[in-house]
Amino acid sequence: MRGLIGKILYAVLFIFVLPVLQWQWARLTAGRIGWPAPRAETLGLGLAGAGLLLIVWGMAALRIYGKGLPMNAFPPPLLVRSGPYRLFRHPIYWGYVALMLGASLFTGSASGFWLVTPLSTLAIVALVCGYEDIDLARRFPGLERSAWSDLPAREGGRLLLRERLAAVFWIGGLLAAVNYLPSLRPAPAGILADPWSLPEFAYRPVFHAAALGLVAALPFLINERGQLRRYVLAALLSLGGVLLIGLSWPAAGGRDAAVAAAVPVCLTMLAARHYGLRFPRFRFVWWLGFSGLLFFQLYASGAMLAQAAGGLAVYAVAGRYDAVWEGLRRGAERVANSWREWVFGPVRVINHGFYAGAAAFLGIFLAGVLAGRAYVWAIMLVGMIETVCAALWAQAVEGSDKLKRPFGFYGAIAGIPLSALIFYAAGVDVWRLLGVMAVLMPWVQAVGRLRCLVNGCCHGAPTADERIGIRCVHPRSRVCGLSELRDVPIHPTPLYSILWLVPTGFVLVAAWLNGADCALIGGLYLILTGIGRFVEEAYRGEVQTLILGGLRLYQWAAVATVAAGALLTCFETRPALVEPDFGWQIPAAALLGGIFVLFAMGVDFPNSNARFSRLV
Repeated sequence: MRGLIGKILYAVLFIFVLPVLQWQWARLTAGRIGWPAPRAETLGLGLAGAGLLLIVWGMAALRIYGKGLPMNAFPPPLLVRSGPYRLFRHPIYWGYVALMLGASLFTGSASGFWLVTPLSTLAIVALVCGYEDIDLARRFPGLERSAWSDLPAREGGRLLLRERLAAVFWIGGLLAAVNYLPSLRPAPAGILADPWSLPEFAYRPVFHAAALGLVAALPFLINERGQLRRYVLAALLSLGGVLLIGLSWPAAGGRDAAVAAAVPVCLTMLAARHYGLRFPRFRFVWWLGFSGLLFFQLYASGAMLAQAAGGLAVYAVAGRYDAVWEGLRRGAERVANSWREWVFGPVRVINHGFYAGAAAFLGIFLAGVLAGRAYVWAIMLVGMIETVCAALWAQAVEGSDKLKRPFGFYGAIAGIPLSALIFYAAGVDVWRLLGVMAVLMPWVQAVGRLRCLVNGCCHGAPTADERIGIRCVHPRSRVCGLSELRDVPIHPTPLYSILWLVPTGFVLVAAWLNGADCALIGGLYLILTGIGRFVEEAYRGEVQTLILGGLRLYQWAAVATVAAGALLTCFETRPALVEPDFGWQIPAAALLGGIFVLFAMGVDFPNSNARFSRLV
């Protein structure tokens, strides 16, 4: 009976409650999005109809072939690889995204198009990566899953036509988004204005078409599965970076409006590299030819310097993503084994505290510059309140004889409304205060995550993949002392967090500079960090973390954070005004705040057993 009630409640939640909440979310934020949305009733209706059919088809396949219901909390007993699951691994989610996008296009909803649909899609991806795929691997060990839309495997035999078509599907789809979406948003005049813009060139569409044709042909010319996979992954990373830049800073990521489809600089360079790998005898010819294409693409762009710099930066990272990852992994491993401590009588100073102190100094300093010296002391006090709340939260959740003074991120989040109430009573503009802190928090957290690596808190679960894992051997690290995973490869979850926080930080900085209101910025911060934290927590390996209902405790906290962020975006507040300011108060407050956090997170009393006395 309890199982039946649970299934009914689950169905009501996901079939009725969540869609209604998303509709209300789009309605309440309708006037908050300053970007226009396309209204295409025929296309929208077709997308929504196709999405609905895919949802029904997927549900029917789970019932017929899986002998169960489409509920991840009550999963079917059999793995389904027939019907729509031959096309997509998660056809119901694909259908739901198409339904949301179609409804937004049909109604011309800017909020639905720019806010609800993309953030809901990210939440779905987080659910798949942070729970469903892990659960499927646990319930069906050793069973292979494949679908038409899968990326090529790392290695194997002869490339199949479906793998080549899947490569075109993924690259072509994201390239279409790169060409179309940035053109919808207004581009403020003067942003990254380029004094080197060159005169009109009549034949520029020919060169764009040539670049597009060469990029489209490449998946059918590559003959090694591993190379095709590397090309597709690098292309997706490149296009994702271009899309982020194009939406945030149009001049650096825009395209030539006179052509139907343009190939970004980074993708042109990536194609040149892989043509050279495929046909090494003609490598010089390929690079020479693609260099000419690059010149004429930039010649026609109207922002030669900006797009060249943006394209080179994206290619430098995405084009060599495997080498970049290996460098980051090795760096994370070195930091994780870099524990140093100095004892002065009863007091111990630990080196990881300097990361936390530096993060606090950086955050308070930059927030003070953005918001103005009038706010900097309040910003410093909010940071102190969050630090205290983080200690109280962690003490209640995981404090023990071995963990006398832990800190918890969600305690700091809980300190935000407390700080808001205090400063609201004091007459401070709370929305401006919270908005500027939301802009800087991802950067503060990214630096602070280096402390997590040294301390061993927030560490990952064991992994068999040496290309991913890091090894911790220092006896002071929680990885060795508490979880007993010395010299075992583990997921570098603090590094995962940093890699998510950096693009999140860019999005929020762009929102601030483009005049988004403070509640929207704060809500985006909570939503984006909650989505990232949900996935990160799935790969964590701390022994003291509770598991409730199949999810780790902090995954539930991440879900609550996303919900709180969505609610916050519904409040209408004043736009964030860019008024950079500087005075002696800013470095003074930053220094005091940094010292406070350094002491809290890096100085302890190793010979004491009192609560809050020892960090390790």
